[in-house]
Amino acid sequence: MSVRPDGPAKARHYVRNMKTLRTTVARLVGLFSRRHRDDDLNDEIQAHLDLLTQEHVRRGMLPDDARAAARREFGGVDQIKESYRDQRGWPYIDGLAQDVRYAFRTLRKDPGFTAVALASVAIGIGGAAAVATQLNAVFWKPFAVRQPDELRLLSWTARNKATPDGGFPYAAYLTLRDNTRSFASVACASGVRFPPLGDWGPVTIQLVSGNYFQTLGINAAIGRTITADDDRPGQPAPVAMISDSLWRRAFGGDPAVLGRTIMINATPFQIVGVMPAGFAGLNPMDPREVMVPYAAHAITGRLDPNAWNSCGRIVGRLLGGVSSDQAAAEAGTIFRAVVASNPPKGAQEPRLLIGDIAKEPNLVRLRQRTSTPLFLLLSTVTLMLLIVCANLAGLLLARGQARRREIATRLALGAGRGRIVRQLLTESLLLSCIGGAAGIGLAHLFTPLLPALLTQLSGNFTLSGQNPTLAIDVRPNLPVLGASALATIGAGILFGVVPALRSSRLDLTPALKQTALAGGGRFRLVPGKAFVAAQIACSMLLLIGAGLLIRTFMNLRAVPVGYEPERLLFVTIDPIGLPGQFVEESVSRIEAVPGVIAASASMWPLYNGGGTNDKLPICVAGGDQPVDVEQVLPRFFETWGVRLILGRDFQRAGSEPGAIVNETFVSRFLSGRNPIGETIGISGCPGRPRTIVGVVANHIDRQRAVLAPMVYVPYPSRAIEPTTLALRTAGDPRLLVPAIRRIVAGLDTRIDGDVTTGVEYKNSKFAQERLLAALLVGFGSIALGICCVGIYGLLTYTVTRRTSEIGLRMALGAERLDVIGLVVWESLGSVAAGIALGLVAALALTRVLESTLFGVSKRDPWTVAVAAILLLVTAAVAAFVPARRASRTDPMTALRCE
Repeated sequence: MSVRPDGPAKARHYVRNMKTLRTTVARLVGLFSRRHRDDDLNDEIQAHLDLLTQEHVRRGMLPDDARAAARREFGGVDQIKESYRDQRGWPYIDGLAQDVRYAFRTLRKDPGFTAVALASVAIGIGGAAAVATQLNAVFWKPFAVRQPDELRLLSWTARNKATPDGGFPYAAYLTLRDNTRSFASVACASGVRFPPLGDWGPVTIQLVSGNYFQTLGINAAIGRTITADDDRPGQPAPVAMISDSLWRRAFGGDPAVLGRTIMINATPFQIVGVMPAGFAGLNPMDPREVMVPYAAHAITGRLDPNAWNSCGRIVGRLLGGVSSDQAAAEAGTIFRAVVASNPPKGAQEPRLLIGDIAKEPNLVRLRQRTSTPLFLLLSTVTLMLLIVCANLAGLLLARGQARRREIATRLALGAGRGRIVRQLLTESLLLSCIGGAAGIGLAHLFTPLLPALLTQLSGNFTLSGQNPTLAIDVRPNLPVLGASALATIGAGILFGVVPALRSSRLDLTPALKQTALAGGGRFRLVPGKAFVAAQIACSMLLLIGAGLLIRTFMNLRAVPVGYEPERLLFVTIDPIGLPGQFVEESVSRIEAVPGVIAASASMWPLYNGGGTNDKLPICVAGGDQPVDVEQVLPRFFETWGVRLILGRDFQRAGSEPGAIVNETFVSRFLSGRNPIGETIGISGCPGRPRTIVGVVANHIDRQRAVLAPMVYVPYPSRAIEPTTLALRTAGDPRLLVPAIRRIVAGLDTRIDGDVTTGVEYKNSKFAQERLLAALLVGFGSIALGICCVGIYGLLTYTVTRRTSEIGLRMALGAERLDVIGLVVWESLGSVAAGIALGLVAALALTRVLESTLFGVSKRDPWTVAVAAILLLVTAAVAAFVPARRASRTDPMTALRCE
């Protein structure tokens, strides 16, 4: 009969087993540890020595003499151990690990140099990684969708259409979805705009089919996506998904947002998911912040499935093995059947188009707008990285000269030159890798700011001056991280190879003596001066670019726009299908707000200045002339602050047969005649006759716009889309924003933007130039700081090497000012060479700025002069401290150094 152990016995048994297990594991690990292998080697060598000693004792030698003879016969024990260690295991890995450990210890001994080096590399690599992330987002991976190469966008065009149209009848989408064999799935989406939701401002909404997210291959960041079950008529609780930006703006990023409701046109929608960051529809320049199923179309009114544009966009995912041509042929057959039964109005010979998602028109437009600024930023961060490399190369060169005695000792003890070079390169790569990792981490930390930065660079502004943040995937991916890692390793090799090679080439005797002039002389440190000149040249390029963009920004701000942006507010609406009286009543409601001086309405905010296709033919001076035509309510010019030169303003909207022209119109077509009372024809000769009743001063809405003839006519009896409501205030317009926002939100119409001030509208027209100027000024300031460090480090080393020479000069009668001038003047030689080199490079490379400049030449002498003076002053300041230290050298102390 067995007795079961009690609780304490079990505990003791468990502890004993765990001790046995730990002991066994420790022994197994020890079998493969370096110490265990060294112990075995020592035992084996000792066994050989004991055998030899016993052999000599048997031959009649005394024990002490036998041990000595055995050691002589066996050879150098330490050399045999080193030879054995080199052959066992992975010699290269062991040597690299040893180099890394030694590099850590060396860098830890010089914290000042290490901190400067790491910060410099982090700035250079971090800036490069941030720009690479933006380039990747715009040109390689703009959408956060699965396998975008399989997605195809469907659109159509006609013989008389200048640009393709993306809108289809909803019935066409259903037919294509149910009958296609070339697409794995086909989805439909259509965007709409609504008044502000609560205090969040205007929100863009998109109707999507139930398979929209499934087709694109997108999962919700929180919750779930809209499914086919949600897209069924008669659902008791309509659902919605919101974008990441709206989730953070309206709900503070609260994970408990699921299940909450938002009111859209007095209808509650339950939030079931949050879209992933970087996705808000397939139009990156017009993100959709709320997505609801097509079954909830009642929020937009009755959906006519046969109406063209009831499905704004169709996207399909190809089946595996199906080509675009096969899919186009099948979809084209379906499209022709749709056109035969329901032809689009005014379209001649419509035909279907299928294109890659990368050719989405708005994405192409985004790439065109951002290519120049992103290329400029890429050039800037490349220059910054070169400055960092040149700076660190100079510092490492000076540091290597300070370690001459250490390196000479290692060479004298038998270390090969290749071994020394490998050790020094390991230190450089270690610096680069640690700094690069910190830089990549900083770039990742600032990733949430990149969409706003890209928005500014793209100039993505609406008619009301608003800048909706781009919906684009800026998350770093493997290609970006790989490119950043390669740049990090390349930088480490670039700034480490020359100092490593030069530091390993020594004359041992004077180096071991460590004399002050060992290998010295006034002009011996040529590579160090070359690195300083390279830094200055790259900095010269940056400063010239920053100066040109600052001049451009100042010139744009100084351009007279012809209207008064101060104390001005406006908002753009879409009163589609409403009478013109609705707009007049809206203006009357705004005029009734206390503090409003004047209010009016127009088609565009001020002057759109579109291309030739946007102009109307005006019958004037006996022929048709293409001219911009604007439709406005009375008091438009008073509200915008445009000066009325001759005649009068409109007295009423609708049927008044009058027209108002600007000064350019008069000077171009009616020169030498009194324009008041002249008759012009709208829409060609003879056209609809209009009598000129007034002349206004020239005005523009964009500083780069060219003055063009303008004709203003009264606002029509039927509201036009879009329409801008504007008002002029007696005081600060921002104080009236809440009241105006409430009025606009109560209008029975769609909103195209939030309430905007005139100053914001004016400043939005040169926001890209302002941002580029700010970025280049920031990079230029950092470059100046790095140059200061480089010049200071080089001169500090030079002064230390020339201590005895300076002492001898002072002993022979040199004054302190002479010594200061000697040191500063020597540094300015490298600076002058760098300025000249940078000027030559600037003449060749600043052409990339030509499309961005305004009112300034790329060879502007004032900008070049200011950049050169800044660099000279910076160099003089950096050189003054070591020069002042040199001037305080005690001659007797310096001479005793020899």
